[in-house]
Amino acid sequence: MKTLNKLLNKLEISNLAVAVSSVALVAFGYLITSDNPRNIFKESTSKTNYSEFSLGFGVKNYPKINREDLESAVFNLKYDYLNELAKKLVPKYNSIITESFVDKIINLESGGDSLAVSLIGAKGLAQFMPLAWEEVQKTDEAVKYLDYDRFVFKPNANRYFAVDYLNIIAGELKRKCPDWSILTFNEKRELIGAGYNGGKGALEKSKYNINEMPEETQKYVSRLASKNSNF
Repeated sequence: MKTLNKLLNKLEISNLAVAVSSVALVAFGYLITSDNPRNIFKESTSKTNYSEFSLGFGVKNYPKINREDLESAVFNLKYDYLNELAKKLVPKYNSIITESFVDKIINLESGGDSLAVSLIGAKGLAQFMPLAWEEVQKTDEAVKYLDYDRFVFKPNANRYFAVDYLNIIAGELKRKCPDWSILTFNEKRELIGAGYNGGKGALEKSKYNINEMPEETQKYVSRLASKNSNF
């Protein structure tokens, strides 16, 4: 009899655990449906049916949520992450990509307007396009889940991406530009600015000669340099 009572108690505990899990899953399902303003998932999971469930037996027809979607949801729940980015940004500055240099790039790109949108669709402080944003995400795990549409107008995020992207350009120049090692800091920054404005491919095609870049890029670099002889 005692053995039977123990078994029944275990069964009751198990049923309670299943019931609690069911309620939690249904609540989670509500949070990620498209009708809910606190939706934290992409549209691909927003139309899943969460309506059918049976207390004590778990959720029926539950969605197939992959690990990446779950990590993305957890990431985006960190509302203070943009403030953390400001701290993560400090070590990314260096002797070439200085804070003042980034300030000048941002001033030329948007005049410091975090809501700026160009005629071709570049957005935010540093005027990012989606492809450049994605390139940064591929190289930096810290911003892997920062969605372009949601975060491009956030100043901390946009500046972080700008610093990352400028470092990406500098890294490619270091590997590919034959004269990189003998250039001055200012000359290196001019090439980086040319790559930022005119594109890395165009800069490589010009054989790293700014005078062979489009006129718009030449004027951009001239304005960048004229702001301060030492950037």
